[in-house]
Amino acid sequence: MTVDRAGVAAIQDKVKQLLVELDRVTTQAGVPVFLAYGSAIGAVRDGDLIPWDVDADVWLPHEHYAAFVEDAVPLLGPDYELLTAETHDDYEYLFPRLVFRDIHHVYVRVDVFPLDPAPGGRRRAAAYVKGMHLLDRLFFVKRARTDVRAHYSPAKRLVTRALRVASAPLPSGVLLRIFRRLQAVGDPGSTYVANSCGSYGPREVFERAWFAEATTEQVFGHPLPLPASYDAVLAQVYGDYLTPVSADRQHDELVHATATFVEPMRAQGLLPSGVEEAS
Repeated sequence: MTVDRAGVAAIQDKVKQLLVELDRVTTQAGVPVFLAYGSAIGAVRDGDLIPWDVDADVWLPHEHYAAFVEDAVPLLGPDYELLTAETHDDYEYLFPRLVFRDIHHVYVRVDVFPLDPAPGGRRRAAAYVKGMHLLDRLFFVKRARTDVRAHYSPAKRLVTRALRVASAPLPSGVLLRIFRRLQAVGDPGSTYVANSCGSYGPREVFERAWFAEATTEQVFGHPLPLPASYDAVLAQVYGDYLTPVSADRQHDELVHATATFVEPMRAQGLLPSGVEEAS
């Protein structure tokens, strides 16, 4: 097993560029976004990206999505691009992704997760999240390219292809329309919002009030926004998020990042050749 720390750091530098650009255009357009998931943990705990993270996540309140697309995205510099299911037929996710135009989005990206109004009541909201996640997965298998996902095992590739065949009678455009309609059916006055594309089930149902205000943290020397109630949000998703994972787990994550992201990017000439750390 090998770890290419220089390669991981080089990818992280690109992710940081994306975050700074996203912060620039959303601030200019007056659109609120918040660091999410591991990106939020890294900001709070380390003041940086988590050492093995090669992507970043943000939350975007549903009611600001239109302004994000119409006002913020046109301000992006020429090297950047926002992928959506509507604008890119070969994009396989139902949430937007900020990327570099010259690098495939699998390798370097910032995922923008809308926080949609959820039905009232925790049980109904949890059921809503589960149903939306199923639609998200079906849409993914219909569009996903497995050849650019080096981390997929043969079994996972086979399952993905089998699900694609099974879902063939339902066009991806129909799935997309159903999903978009369901994103807007929640009660705007509900006390809950949810990441409809999330992978944590009921833990993705959040108190709307947790995102009512923002705070900022210095992350890799740049002030970036977090929900003011980030502790409540992250504790719900992860539990004790302030305690780092074990050294063995950290090493495994770096090995995974090297094999899945660094090595393919070096092979494509997207990163300079480097020296790997044997382990």
